[in-house]
Amino acid sequence: MPTRVAVSVLAALALVAVTIVVVLVVPVSVRHAAPFGSVQTVDFDRSIAILGGEIQPNYGNFDRVDLDLRAYGDDVPDGSYEFVLTIQSLDRPEIVRRVAFSAPQERIAASRSAFADNYTSVSFSKIADSAGERYYLSLERGPRNADDIVTIWGIQSFSSVMMVDVLWAAASGYPIGLEPTEDRTVLLLLMGLTLAGAAAVVATVVAVTLKANTQIAPHSVRSLDGS
Repeated sequence: MPTRVAVSVLAALALVAVTIVVVLVVPVSVRHAAPFGSVQTVDFDRSIAILGGEIQPNYGNFDRVDLDLRAYGDDVPDGSYEFVLTIQSLDRPEIVRRVAFSAPQERIAASRSAFADNYTSVSFSKIADSAGERYYLSLERGPRNADDIVTIWGIQSFSSVMMVDVLWAAASGYPIGLEPTEDRTVLLLLMGLTLAGAAAVVATVVAVTLKANTQIAPHSVRSLDGS
């Protein structure tokens, strides 16, 4: 009995420890909020998609964009396009990042399968204080394909943050009718209670399993000579 209880408690503590490590230590890539999940780069006055768009990250450590690129050329040197992505602050005259990258022709072709992955990922060094800042992303074609027709249909932006930041933002973003600080406190308390309940369930399952295993009667064994 004491052994069964000890193992159950250790299993529950292990679940809590793993959860805490994931929340506090393991970084996750989080997509910033945007209508329809991405920034639409359409100039409705001219009815065209353009090579740029404005974004406003929800989090710090902005470090990646996924671009829905569409190329309308046929013969491209080496079968790939070259680009330069520029990220410029809209709140001050400053170019924050400038990144060169290439994309295979088949990946960004204007006509492709409905089930194809539409986005090309471009990573860069983290912009630590990006939360709430406004940026304009613009794309330049490389010299090899400067005359080719390429547009951006959509932009998704991401930050690498700790899970605790995501939970804190979630708790701040779902008001339940109290004061903002009280809303956040109540929601975080509910998250803690959920974790405690999950730990209790794990401990119970482990205890019941161990009890069932100890109550199984040993099978009788008969030797080949009948004894």
